[in-house]
Amino acid sequence: MRIDHACLGMVLGLLSGGQSAAAPDAADVTGPWLLHAEWGPAFKYDLTCGLTQKGQAVSGTCMGGVPPERAAGTLDGDKLELEYVTVYQGFDVNTRYHGVIDSNGGVSGTVDAGQSQGQFVGVQIGDKGPVMIWKLHVHIATFDFQMLCAMKLKGRMLSGPCAAGDGIMLDASGSADEKGLSFTYDDNRNGAPLHVIYTGAFQPDGSLKGTATDGAHTGTFAAKRR
Repeated sequence: MRIDHACLGMVLGLLSGGQSAAAPDAADVTGPWLLHAEWGPAFKYDLTCGLTQKGQAVSGTCMGGVPPERAAGTLDGDKLELEYVTVYQGFDVNTRYHGVIDSNGGVSGTVDAGQSQGQFVGVQIGDKGPVMIWKLHVHIATFDFQMLCAMKLKGRMLSGPCAAGDGIMLDASGSADEKGLSFTYDDNRNGAPLHVIYTGAFQPDGSLKGTATDGAHTGTFAAKRR
């Protein structure tokens, strides 16, 4: 199921009765969330989850790529664990999300169903602006990798989590205009800190192309909206 940005307000009302999402610094995941998961190139889906937190316990309903399912889990510090049982090709599948909450209130990490594993990103939705989900293919020096980013747009400012292929969460922020967008995050390579900068221009087909710089090297990236 794909969620059009114009529908986010209706989703908010449906899942939370019109309540605003909790502030990120409240360490509370109560409210409506948009999650995007990918299991390789062929299988991906969006979920809306209405969550309630009591102490460390988290529960709620997720719907979208799966039928409405009751989800349960925990929030321990910034670590979110959430799972539900769904039916896939006639079999019950226990699906578990293992994520980290970033400083902007987004979440990213891995999702597994036993022998299969994917990655996911998510943001709280509502009155804080629409969400842009991008899949990036990046080439810097000898490094080729992919990332999944969920960027919340407020005015011209962007913020949200990016999940690398190994499930590492990166806390990104930047800005956008009618010509393109730019964002940065802090990472490390072999223990050395890196400040990575992406600057891209929108293409006629709606994709994004530009440069990626990690300080010592400048490479290229291409991205498509999910």
